[in-house]
This record gives sequence, C-alpha cells and structure tokens, in this order.
Amino acid sequence: MSSPHPHPEFQPRLVAGAGAGERGAGELDFGALFHAVPSPCVVLDIGLIIQDCNDAYVKAVSRSRTELVGSSLADVLPSQPAGPETVPGAEPVVDTVRRAVRSALDTGRSVVVGLQRYDSDTGRPAAEAESGGGHYWIGTAVPVPNSSGVPRHVLYNVHDVTALVPHLATALSQPLEPAGRQARAAVVAATAVAEQSQLFDLALETQRQLGIAVQEVMLPAEVPLSVRESVQIAVRYQPASDALRVGGDWYDVADLGQGRLAVAVGDVVGHGLRAAAVMGQLRSALSALTVADVGPAAAMTALDRVARHSPDATASTAVKVVIDPALDLAIYSSAGHLPPLILRVDGTIHTMNQALGPPLAVTQKVMSRPLGTAMLRAGDTLVLYTDGLVERRGEPLDLGIGRLSDALVRLRDLDVDSLADRLLSELPPRSSLRDDIALIVLRM
Repeated sequence: MSSPHPHPEFQPRLVAGAGAGERGAGELDFGALFHAVPSPCVVLDIGLIIQDCNDAYVKAVSRSRTELVGSSLADVLPSQPAGPETVPGAEPVVDTVRRAVRSALDTGRSVVVGLQRYDSDTGRPAAEAESGGGHYWIGTAVPVPNSSGVPRHVLYNVHDVTALVPHLATALSQPLEPAGRQARAAVVAATAVAEQSQLFDLALETQRQLGIAVQEVMLPAEVPLSVRESVQIAVRYQPASDALRVGGDWYDVADLGQGRLAVAVGDVVGHGLRAAAVMGQLRSALSALTVADVGPAAAMTALDRVARHSPDATASTAVKVVIDPALDLAIYSSAGHLPPLILRVDGTIHTMNQALGPPLAVTQKVMSRPLGTAMLRAGDTLVLYTDGLVERRGEPLDLGIGRLSDALVRLRDLDVDSLADRLLSELPPRSSLRDDIALIVLRM
C-alpha cells in the first residue's frame, strides 16, 4: 500500500521504520496509525502537492492512492465558491485551503478552515451536484516540522459534519426534544468553529494590511532622481510571506552630494510586524547617519550601539557602500552581512569581503568596524542583496553566492531592471518557505 514520496525528507517523520520486522516489540507504527485515522487526512507541501494520504481520504475522493500522491489537491477541490450559503465574492474552496496551508507554514500554528459544502468525490460545489448532493466539511491545517524543527509540510484533515447541518436554519430556530437538543448543540459547535475560522481570517487580513502600511512607510518610496541621473539603478523588495506581506529586510539609497552616493541593505531576524518595526528603527538610524555623511565603518559602529537598545535587533546584519564615481572607488563596511558583488565589464566577479565584522549586538562590547575598498569603474555592476536571494536550507551559503555570481555573468547584457527581475525569478528556492529579499542592482 505504500509508495515512494516525492520529498524523502518527509517519509521518516511519518513512518517509524521500514517494516514490522525492523521495529521493536513495543514500537508504534506511525504509518499504520496514519492510515487508520478515521477522518480523511492528506499531507501537503506549500504548493498543495499531495505527499501522502490516508485510507479515509482515498475513500472520500474515490481515487487510488497512486493517483493522488504527487498530484495537486486543487484537482479534487472546487475552483468555485462552495459554502453553505454562497455569496457574491466568496472565495473558492481551493483558495481557502491554499491560504490556510500557507498560514500554517508561516506561523507554525494550526489553522481551521470553516464550514464548506461540496462533493468530495467530484470536486464540485454542492449546488452543481446531482440530486442536491454535497457534504459539509470542516478542515484543519496542521504544520509538520522537519528534523530541524522547520515546518515544511502540512497535515490537512477534514471532518464530514453533514449529519449536523442538513437543515441548519431550521435546527437553530425550532424547539427540539432532548435528543434534538444534542444535535442542535453539535450544530452550534460546528458553526462556532466556522466563525472562529472567519475571525482568524479577519485578524490575519488586518495584520496583512497593517504590514503593507508599515512596509510602505519604512522603505523608501523611490530612488532619488539625482541618483538615477548619475547611475543606472534598480531596487527590489520581496517579502517572505504572502499572508503577512511584511518582513525584516530593507534597503536604502542616498545622494551624498558632490557626485557621491550611498547604498545599503540589511536583514532583521524574523518576519511579521515585530521584525518590520525593528527594521524601521535600524534603517532610520542608518539613514540619519548617511545624511550626516558618516563613513561606512563609523556608521556600522554607531548602528551596533542602536541595536543594543532592542533585544529583537540582536544578530541583525547590514552592509553599507559609499561610491565616489570621480575616483572610481567604493568604500564599504559589513556587520555580518553577505558580501556585495561587483560584475566587471570583462565578465569577472569581484567579491567585496574585506570588511566583514560580526552581526549587530552580538559582542559583549561595541567594537570598531572594519573598512574595505574596491575599484568601481564605468560599466561595472554592483549588487547588494539579502540572504533570501541565495540561501537554500541544508546548503552552504557559498553555493548560493556562486549561483548568483554565475547568473550575473550569464545575464550581464541585460539592463539593471531586467537583471533584477531575472535574479528574483531564477534564484530563490521554489518549493520551500522563502525568506525576505532586498536587492539593489547598480551600474556605473
């Protein structure tokens, strides 16, 4: 009954041992336990690809396990709204489940999917089913951590509550005998679960909207015109979570006068509003230091002092580069951040790794920060980025930086905007949780 999983890292989390002969006398067979669960259960990745399903799910959707594993859950869920009372603008079931899965992975908490009505074996909304068919379902998306404790999959299980709500309005409005009161109580409980799901969704949407506002206020609206007149530059910010749409990565671009300019990127540990608030503090502090024309090393030292006033800023990273086109020179300092890269006109890559200091607020005392220099001539391209662009779980960062270097060489004939877009589309991992990305591409 067992078949290979598309993602092998998940299998050991589900099945303890390869067979009964390999288990001890008192050891629990988690695979058998999973298949014996009476409610339909399916294991999903963030793309809703089915990694495994139990016997109850196979029976509910009237398909074989071989057909299901490796396919998309979207194939067995309605693509139109399918609720007990479908209203204009209602969300399709597949979108509701997709949002719940992403929320469970992003927050690490279980997410309830409210009352839905559809045929499980046809995937059609109840209104389209033969003989007025359709079942009422309530679901739960439970994050499943991998061996490192990071949620990478979701156990999505559904409960058929059709028997409780065939005549919901009547059951809640008419007097009942004692036996009927129990059924009414069950209906009320099912409805309460749905209402809790709706309240959670409302809270999540409120947080998302607040996150968007924070992001818009904290990040610069546009690159100064004076900078655009002196260099070609593209800036990008891509948050990690579709649910919260806000994170802790940031960038800054400033005109220092007399032809000089400064660029910086930074990364605050974590996501959500707390990380965004810390990001705003650090970015504002560094921006003020830039306006005061404090050099990169002195700015990183001062930013270290600022970070020590907020526990949530501990281990944040940042890098600042000051460019003087008249001297073909860039001076820089890094607080634990990934090294900026320079793509030379001749197609070679220079790694700016001479001025790497520790992340912010991790040493016992504030220490002076190192200063590095690099030649930056006409036609050269400078790239500053955060780790979301290059990092992949279980892989050394050097490999990701190497991929970025190779991509810069391969795409060197593109203009800066096209280059930034291609880097964002090609480099970040596709099948796992993404980190925030801040990116600056500047060509002299």
